[in-house]
This record gives sequence, C-alpha cells and structure tokens, in this order.
Amino acid sequence: MSLFELKKVLYNFKDIKTSLKLLISNLDMFMGFIIYCIPERSLNIHGDYFPVCSRCKGFCIGTFSYFIFVYSFYIQYTASLIILNIFMIFTAFLNVYSVKLFQKRVMNLLRLLTDLIGGVGLAML
Repeated sequence: MSLFELKKVLYNFKDIKTSLKLLISNLDMFMGFIIYCIPERSLNIHGDYFPVCSRCKGFCIGTFSYFIFVYSFYIQYTASLIILNIFMIFTAFLNVYSVKLFQKRVMNLLRLLTDLIGGVGLAML
C-alpha cells in the first residue's frame, strides 16, 4: 500500500478508532528505517504496539513539551535550575544503566516517565 493509498483509506473512514489503528499498523512500514517497534519496549493499546519505544517517546515528548512551555513563559536560568536539569537527566541515565547492569526488567510506563523527565532536563540545558 502506498502512502497516497493509505491517506485515501484514512480519509474515507468515519470511525476515528479504526483509522488510527490502520495508521499505527502501517506507520512502521513507511518509517521502519527510523522507527522501530520492539514489543517488550513499546507501549500498547488494546494489543496494538506503538512504532516508537517508550524511551524515545519519553525523550521526545519531554523535549517538545518544554519547548512549548518556554515559548509561552519566560524562564530565568539560575545555577540551581541547571543543577536540577543535570539531576533530571541523571534519572534517565540511572534507569538505563541499572537495567543494563542488573539485567532487571523495567515496566514501559517507568521507562516513559523517567525519560520524560530526562527529556525536559535535556531541553533545559
């Protein structure tokens, strides 16, 4: 199915849930060279996996939400805020390496939340 055909099918659907399901299932076909979907690392909704792992999604959402916040409000950067940024990035770093060192299994929600915090910290720096 080409991208044009996929758009045509999506516009013809009246049910938003069905069109989103079709989009998610075909997104990895078009962007498989950038986005990956490992089932144990991705969030799923009703059995359908997102094409991006929880860790990447957390960093992207955190970074973009901070940029939207900064566009709306002025932030005065101080030394204590920079220390807080480093601590926020360290939480994501600690999560990644604790999984690698201790070979423990981490829930996808925990991956998402720690990397959401890390994404905000990374954007602040």
